[in-house]
Amino acid sequence: MTNRVTGEKVLITALHVGNVIGEKLMKIGFNYAHQLIGQYMVCNMDDKAMDCWLRDEIGIMQSDLRQVVINTMQKWCDRHL
Repeated sequence: MTNRVTGEKVLITALHVGNVIGEKLMKIGFNYAHQLIGQYMVCNMDDKAMDCWLRDEIGIMQSDLRQVVINTMQKWCDRHL
């Protein structure tokens, strides 16, 4: 995902998933929004699969925080796909 105006890649923090989640994602190498959106697509845009990935791979144990990420991915995909 790139900024349409500047052409720069959008940092993960621009997705508004929160600082805690953003830091956890960046810690494992998810620095850009397109990487997280790609993971959502790898999960076939399946909310349950993405929820499991966020819990098991990222270590986000609070279901409401996982839901924030999933809702963000859903909204982006609804707008752009």
